[in-house]
Amino acid sequence: MSAERNSPVNEHVQNIRAGLPVLKTNYGLTLSHYDYLDMAVDTLRDINTFGVTPYMAYLSVDEEGKATLPCNLDVIEAVCTKKTGAKLFGNRVRYDLESMLGTDAYYTASEIMESSRPGHHPSVMEGDARQHNHLLTSGLSAGQSGAEDPGYVPYLLLDAKTIAVDPRYSGEVIVIAYIGISVDIEGYPMITRKQANAIAATVAKNILLKKSLRGDQGAANSLQFFMQESGRLKQAAAIPENISDNDLDEILDAKTSFNRKSYRRPTRYSR
Repeated sequence: MSAERNSPVNEHVQNIRAGLPVLKTNYGLTLSHYDYLDMAVDTLRDINTFGVTPYMAYLSVDEEGKATLPCNLDVIEAVCTKKTGAKLFGNRVRYDLESMLGTDAYYTASEIMESSRPGHHPSVMEGDARQHNHLLTSGLSAGQSGAEDPGYVPYLLLDAKTIAVDPRYSGEVIVIAYIGISVDIEGYPMITRKQANAIAATVAKNILLKKSLRGDQGAANSLQFFMQESGRLKQAAAIPENISDNDLDEILDAKTSFNRKSYRRPTRYSR
């Protein structure tokens, strides 16, 4: 599969728990597994930089023509029939939504994604014009395939978790191709090495803050350092190490101009 021009190289390959060994090795501190996860997700909200991956998922359409979307959805690229989806997007990472729906894992993953990206709403991305076009009607995103592409399914984005398709697809399985937040099997976002370091420093700061409030003078003496270290590492973690081809094009466009001065020829710089 060719690389996406609008997506940088995916650095988000570490599990969200990667900050736990950093916390113990670098700072000699430990924390319960559940408390760490809560702090890690909250820290990722501050960093607000997530890895993305091209996904595909199979969706079951109910009798009303509605289908539940994957938890990690960010941008919808196409909705198509099962046969067309398997043919065109079968080499993508598959999000196993079928086995998650109705289980505790699905609701847990939904809560994680909502807390990680508050107020985020999935969007529709216009790809190949032959594949699908999108409309904006009454604030809702809609996608509609061209008549020459019978394998693509017209759809309406009802909310962040649901799409509606033509009722004739009721009871069938369709495919959604989308760009999604890189997540592990539990639904937690994948992180980078820099984010793991930032999470560990932030957790250490929170631990020492609690101890200092209880009168631990040693913790209070170290708190200022960890507050600065946490802020510095979170700022560093928010800056991606890799940029996309489109980002690079914008940088080069800013440095390149066709309105150059020619030798012994007048130039109007106000144009």
